[in-house]
Amino acid sequence: MYYIRFYFPSSTFTCSCYYEIQIISSAYKLIFIIKYRLFHLMLHFFTFSF
Repeated sequence: MYYIRFYFPSSTFTCSCYYEIQIISSAYKLIFIIKYRLFHLMLHFFTFSF
């Protein structure tokens, strides 16, 4: 449901819905950044261990 709202915005949205999308998208970005950095740290560790 959130993906549909995020990718297909319409003029019928209220401010609360817009802020909801903003919070969800920022949360997903934060999770992505954390995962990306963890992946890089693991890669770094493995390259030095071998």
